[in-house]
Amino acid sequence: MFSKMFQKVNIKSVGLLSLIVFIALIFFSRTIYSHNLPVVNAVMPVNGRLAHMEVTTGIARYESLRDLHVELTGTLERVLVREGEFVEKGQPIFEMSFGSAPTDVERNLQTLYEDSERRGSENQIARSRLRLEIERIHANIAKITDMVLQLKAEVYEEERVSDFELSGSRLDLERAERELENSRALYEVGALSRASLEQAEESLTKARERYEHLSLSWEENTDRAAESLLDKERARQRQLDDYAFQLDNLHRDLQARTLDLNNLSVQEAAGEANLTNQTDTYTRSLQNFEDNQIIYAPVSGVVLSLFVNEGQFVSANHRLASFGVTGGFIVDATVSLGNNFTTVSDIVALNNASHSLSGVVTNITPMENGKRISVFIEGEGVSAGETFDLRFEKESAESYTLVPNGAVNRDSDGYFLNQIRRRDGILGREFYTERLPVMIGSSDLDNTVITRGIRFFEPIALFSDRSFSEGETILLQNESDFFDN
Repeated sequence: MFSKMFQKVNIKSVGLLSLIVFIALIFFSRTIYSHNLPVVNAVMPVNGRLAHMEVTTGIARYESLRDLHVELTGTLERVLVREGEFVEKGQPIFEMSFGSAPTDVERNLQTLYEDSERRGSENQIARSRLRLEIERIHANIAKITDMVLQLKAEVYEEERVSDFELSGSRLDLERAERELENSRALYEVGALSRASLEQAEESLTKARERYEHLSLSWEENTDRAAESLLDKERARQRQLDDYAFQLDNLHRDLQARTLDLNNLSVQEAAGEANLTNQTDTYTRSLQNFEDNQIIYAPVSGVVLSLFVNEGQFVSANHRLASFGVTGGFIVDATVSLGNNFTTVSDIVALNNASHSLSGVVTNITPMENGKRISVFIEGEGVSAGETFDLRFEKESAESYTLVPNGAVNRDSDGYFLNQIRRRDGILGREFYTERLPVMIGSSDLDNTVITRGIRFFEPIALFSDRSFSEGETILLQNESDFFDN
């Protein structure tokens, strides 16, 4: 009896031990299996705005440099200023003696008018060209908008063999069978020729083949029709996305052309003001010719350079001096070619050891390896040659589909994301990646715009502790962020 009890205890112990070993093997097998998998951290695409920023340095210069040229050939009698001296506009700075040379001034005045007329003609041509381009862009926008409305209004129907056509074929088959029976009866009694009987048999064969073909097509196309309709809807959506992309580019072109047109008006206004100023200068010269003519400072500013000496004979249009015009400075800085977010009129922060101020972007000039950006600042307390740190930053006006820069990959076929997928594996649920082709747009220091490719938001691989290939099983490190356990 004791032996039987001992056997029962051993059997239970062995069974329990086997169960424990089995569970342990499953646990350690899964642990060892997971240990050898690439560990991937994933993120979700988000809707947001790009935050662009770039920091660089620049050197201050006078906003405007003004050269002073003598209007007439003559001799410089006296120099009344020194280099580095501040002068007020209208302050006497040179005394010149001239012979009789009013014709030179008249000739210069005529040239000034001719140049003005030429620039006016060029500006008119440029304005006409810009207006034509704006009209063309408006026409293209209207055309594509109409195409979008027509595409949205299209109604797609399933393309398959109709029940009516199949029923008619069946009736034709039954009719051919009856006609063959009648023909055989007539043939047997000698009332119908052999050729007519063969014709009735051929008609039955054709009717049967057509019915069998329509029956098979009806069964196959019933399943295929729904799929074909879905393909048409997908194709329509792809075309609508393409139209939206074209419209976005056209609106950008329209904005650029409109800005060019406005800038042309500003340039014309400045040119007219300059024409008026120079005309007044020449007219005053004609009215005030004297043996010892006084030459006045054309602007308020600092005398940067003197290019003549007392007693020197100078020819008409010879440069006498250059001035740094007071009232403002330009800080020129170089930024990267990828800086497409900074535009004219943007506010920029500038700092150095002595100043902390803001400026306005006045000009952007493309260069071979970057862009030169000119920023206007008020001149109070600032000196030419000072170095500033400039901070360019702006948030995008529109919201986009964004992914971290590290999630975007590229190969010979283009850009793609590694989308996280789930499937049932040997040891339970497991994860793998699937290539998702995308088209990208702008980017900032953190994120990239996805313009096409993402239809709905699912997690994508951001980084991994080792390389992996599409379809390979991975260990999703932050699984709980996206999937319920």
